[in-house]
Amino acid sequence: MSTLEGWQAPAIAEHYDRPPSLYELFLDQPWMSYTCALWEEGDSLEQAQVRKLTYHAEQARARNAPRVLDLGCGWGSQLRFLLQHFGVKQAIGVTVAREQKAYIDALGDDRLQIHLCSWEDFVPEAPVDAIIALGSIEHFVGHDVTPAEKLATYRRLFECCARWLGPGGRMSLQMVTYEDFDKKDFSAFFKHEIFPESDIPRPWEIFAAADRLFEPIQMRMDRSHYVKTLEAWNERLMANKPAAIACVGEEVVNRYSKYFKMANIGFHLANMNLMRVSFRKLPSRS
Repeated sequence: MSTLEGWQAPAIAEHYDRPPSLYELFLDQPWMSYTCALWEEGDSLEQAQVRKLTYHAEQARARNAPRVLDLGCGWGSQLRFLLQHFGVKQAIGVTVAREQKAYIDALGDDRLQIHLCSWEDFVPEAPVDAIIALGSIEHFVGHDVTPAEKLATYRRLFECCARWLGPGGRMSLQMVTYEDFDKKDFSAFFKHEIFPESDIPRPWEIFAAADRLFEPIQMRMDRSHYVKTLEAWNERLMANKPAAIACVGEEVVNRYSKYFKMANIGFHLANMNLMRVSFRKLPSRS
């Protein structure tokens, strides 16, 4: 298996391997966080995203940690935030999107170590002290796998994390989950045009996969926060539409806007939810 197989790499490239200049037009600055923010009344998108980054850093107990791993690190928002504000010594990221790795590598920070590979192929040089994964687990299984295959993949993920983490290590995860919805009702637009070969979990599948490996510490469901995040992204994209069209063409820009609007409806109707959950490695696994 090559390093870019096994994590739906072509499907992820379809959405994420776009020029960073496109995402700079609608994401928060300077972090470029392409996952749901954590909002409080009166927040700007920038403030809400910083609150999200802070929340996961705290849930993972990452302050002053020697080594923190981000699975599906995007443009390095969480990793860069950990280095600048939480005293992390080495921030390790895994991505299958070449544009994202190139963007982070160009920052020239030796404390950032980015691996272009599937999480299934990743082998850390040494145990890590904390793991964070934001908006990546949704891409770890294909849409057409059986329920048993899906659960087995999640179980392998938690087994890998248990091996990678040192004693008492923490994980903080954020993911879209099914709520009042089933994958047979999954929009063809999402399935074929936005996130091909991807599926989202139900909360119970995550807890079943972690059973006897990790103990859950805290969970919160925040679908209303994704409504606000999607609205902010679409508002910024439309405000910068001419520049976005010059970057990737009108068809792609319209596809992103349609994605933001349709996903927004899904969260409004509770078809989907947004789960933030943290775990601690069980002592018996250390």
